Amino acid sequence: MSGRHRLIGTESPGGLLFECESCGRRLVVDGESGEMVIVDHGDRAALHRGAMGGVKLQVEKGL
Repeated sequence: MSGRHRLIGTESPGGLLFECESCGRRLVVDGESGEMVIVDHGDRAALHRGAMGGVKLQVEKGL
């Protein structure tokens, strides 16, 4: 399932939630600090990319 996966962004109370429809990866970008927290890893071998508003996100393989 590796390769490139697309992250879909939605607003959440704590910031921005990004989800991958391919493997189930979920991560949150804190609205105040900008810190990224991975909630569910999904496919760690895939390159994940997504954008929402002015936020562009790329998560390297292995994270």
